[in-house]
Amino acid sequence: MNFNENNDLLYLASASPRRKELLESVGIPFCVVPQNFDETVQGICSPEVYVRNLSEGKARAAVLPDNARWVCGVDTIVYFDSEILGKPGNREEAEYNILRLSGNTHKVYSGVTLLDLENGVKYQGESVTFVKFCNLEKRFIDFYLDNRLFDGYAGGYAIQGIFACVVEKIEGSYSNVVGLPLELLYRLLRQSGFRFM
Repeated sequence: MNFNENNDLLYLASASPRRKELLESVGIPFCVVPQNFDETVQGICSPEVYVRNLSEGKARAAVLPDNARWVCGVDTIVYFDSEILGKPGNREEAEYNILRLSGNTHKVYSGVTLLDLENGVKYQGESVTFVKFCNLEKRFIDFYLDNRLFDGYAGGYAIQGIFACVVEKIEGSYSNVVGLPLELLYRLLRQSGFRFM
C-alpha cells in the first residue's frame, strides 16, 4: 500500500485476514500488530457493551512501536436467543449452532475502538446487523461440517464463503458481518481527525 507522507497510519490490533482485506479494499493505510488481551475476563453484560469492552481491551493490549499514535481494536460476535455464539471448538458445537440458526434471524454485533494515543482520546461505537438464513438442507450442513468451514469464525460461519448462498435477508452493514463495519470505522476516523484521503 502506497500512501502520502501526510497520511496517518492505523495500527490494527487483529490477526484476522478478513479485517486486513477490508481495510486494504478501501485504501486506509494500516499495519497489523499483535495483541494479548484475555477475552475470558469479560463479565455478563449486553452484547453492545460486550463488543465495546472487548474491542477496547484489544486496542489497549496491542504491541505497538514507540511512535504509534492510532490503534484500532475490533470484536465481532453472533448473538441469538439471548446468547453469544462463540467460535465452535469442535464439530458438535458447530452443528448445534448452525441448526439453531437455520431458518431464523440472528444478530451480528461488532465493537470498534479507535485510540488516539498522542492526545489520550478514545473513539468508540458498535454496529449491529440482522441476518436471516433460509432453512438449511442436511446436504448443506453435512458439507459444512465435513469441510470444517466453521473453524475460526464467530458463530461458526463466514458470510463471504458458502453461507452467502443461504442468506435469505440481511439488514444493516455487510462488512460488519465479515468482521469490520467499515461505515462505523470511517465515522470514527473522521471524528478523530485521522488523515487518509
